[in-house]
Amino acid sequence: MNIKYAVWSAVSKDHQAKPDKVSLSEQIAIAHKRSMTKGWESTDLEYIVPGESRTRYVNLRDAENEIPQLKQMLDDAQNGKFNLLVVFDYNRLRDLLDPVAKTLAAYGVQLYSLSQPVEPIPTETFSPYTSDSESIMRGMAQILSRAQISDIQRKIAYAMPKRILGGLPHMVPHGYIPVQGRPAIIDPVRSQACIIAKDMALDGKSLRQICSYLDAEGHPAPKGKRWYPQTVQGILENIYYAGQVTWLNGQITNDPRTGKRKLKPTPDRAIHAEGKHQALWTLEEHHQLVAEMSKREKNYIGKRAYLFSGLLFCGNCGANMSLHAPRLPGNQYVSPELGRYRCRKNGNSCNVIAHTELFPLVLERLRTALLEVESEKINAISPDGDLTELIDRRNRLTEAYLAKAYKLAEYLEIKKDLDSAIEQAEGKVANLEYERSRQAEKIKHVNFILKNWDDFVESLQTDNPQANNQALRSILTRIIISPGPDVRLEFD
Repeated sequence: MNIKYAVWSAVSKDHQAKPDKVSLSEQIAIAHKRSMTKGWESTDLEYIVPGESRTRYVNLRDAENEIPQLKQMLDDAQNGKFNLLVVFDYNRLRDLLDPVAKTLAAYGVQLYSLSQPVEPIPTETFSPYTSDSESIMRGMAQILSRAQISDIQRKIAYAMPKRILGGLPHMVPHGYIPVQGRPAIIDPVRSQACIIAKDMALDGKSLRQICSYLDAEGHPAPKGKRWYPQTVQGILENIYYAGQVTWLNGQITNDPRTGKRKLKPTPDRAIHAEGKHQALWTLEEHHQLVAEMSKREKNYIGKRAYLFSGLLFCGNCGANMSLHAPRLPGNQYVSPELGRYRCRKNGNSCNVIAHTELFPLVLERLRTALLEVESEKINAISPDGDLTELIDRRNRLTEAYLAKAYKLAEYLEIKKDLDSAIEQAEGKVANLEYERSRQAEKIKHVNFILKNWDDFVESLQTDNPQANNQALRSILTRIIISPGPDVRLEFD
């Protein structure tokens, strides 16, 4: 029995994966020690998931998209790099346990839990249906896991209000150091970023300006290496920094069909109390910050939209080109006639052209190309001779079988080949019909534009640029701009 094993190690919270914690390292060390004792061959493959919940995914595909280690593990299993996945216990996979186990079994890989051990079956005889012992143990582990989670949630619901009313938070935010059973103390280093963000926000600086400043000054972010606007806004709106503690301000709901999580405000259930910790700013400043953030959200009017967005590409480096122009007050659309398009990758040094110069060039190239399309003839589709012949052969085969010229097994084998060939021929005809319909629709669209050319040009200058871009994408795929200037259009 040649068993080649890999190791899966995971924790749910970021703090469990910190260097002073031993959970991940212990899981890996114990897995290797036990596996080597049993004489299994190590593949040196370790899939380590620090601080990622495994209880909120509707299906395995969603989990793979958000947990790269999971996708890599399943890909390696499919490619035969190991035939046994060792986990410390089944809780390392939580709600993903059953779909992962079934997927691994389909790839010929067994799942082995050190805490709930069921000896693996010889690899040469293993199949998903060889033994029920492991699947029974796995099912029991899932029942216990759900019971543990429910028990924890009940304890939190019972004890947390008492903790809040006692002046202690449910979670200590960035800028403070938690102390077991006592009020958190201010972190003299990390708290400076919070205070700077507060002062800059009250001075009218944008969230992105605050992030750029904090990154440039080297202030450590709560997670990762960079500051993000959402992180800064969360700090500025957190009443904890004003000396208050709160609980049940909102409830996170998880849609069981889509897996999407939504925060629903629950002000009628909220519990507020005076915190025992030292505040970083006053309650009055907190209300000013909340009002400022609310004001900025109301002023947000959506993404910049302009003519040719997503269609322009630099002829030098191939990067997208974007419009740099002012946006009129109260208008979500920029004014292209006042701006220039430039290369997003290398800026003005690579490629730049004014809208007033580009627009007539695009119109000239577009009209010339549309006139060529207008003169195209719609491809005629003649009956496929191969398809007709194949159908006739299948009919003759059936008649011969009914006349007892073929045995059943022989008839089914020949018919299977004919059915496959007919399916391919029908697909070929369907593709030709689809291309013909697309060509006819394209020519119809082009004829309409040419017939109403003046109105079309005027609409490009005055109508909703998003609708105009959608109409242009039905005709062409790219507008390539080279210095000179030279404009080249690419069509589908």
